[in-house]
Amino acid sequence: MPALDTELDVFGRSSGYDPYTWEVGYRHFFRDGGRVRPFFAARLGATETDIIRATFEIPDAAITISNAPFYEKGWALSGGLEAGVQIPFTERFSMKLAAGVNYIDNLSYDDSAIAGLGLATINDTGSRVSLPVSITGRWNF
Repeated sequence: MPALDTELDVFGRSSGYDPYTWEVGYRHFFRDGGRVRPFFAARLGATETDIIRATFEIPDAAITISNAPFYEKGWALSGGLEAGVQIPFTERFSMKLAAGVNYIDNLSYDDSAIAGLGLATINDTGSRVSLPVSITGRWNF
């Protein structure tokens, strides 16, 4: 705990992470027809994240900061790459197996309630990288 010039345990719990993403992209299939259709896809867009609040407790100093602003509501750059195969079973049904990487840029941090305790840097990064693997089914009507 830098502000108290000592080392104390700090416990925190944040509110939910609620992102809403809008992206555009392109998917390219490498074979036309056939039993298996490999593809590659790329997309770019923006993600809006609702405000994230946090509650911090420092039991040994009897300090509790409840419902403190942690990240502001805002927009961040997002994008992803995906590779996989589409497997048609009938004219109306196919399955897709895919893996990729998704990225969301840094969130806008708000350390107004925690900076006085020397905790201002704990939310300086908010970027996210995820590696999704998916299996989906598609029915055409």
